Amino acid sequence: MDEKEYRNTKARIAYQEYQKRQPRCDKCDFCMTFKGRTAEQRACTAMQRLVDNRVLTSPEWCPKREGRV
Repeated sequence: MDEKEYRNTKARIAYQEYQKRQPRCDKCDFCMTFKGRTAEQRACTAMQRLVDNRVLTSPEWCPKREGRV
């Protein structure tokens, strides 16, 4: 393993660990799933906002992420 591959592997592992520590909307009590016009969507009842389906962890404005809850 050369130096560049080692750095990339180390960065990937660090990013995976970072994502594991972030709260997830799927496990959140504030998030609810509902049937939209084209697909299922999620909404945060605490902030009264829609959560984009592309979001893997909680969005930046999530109260759990900011530590307000």
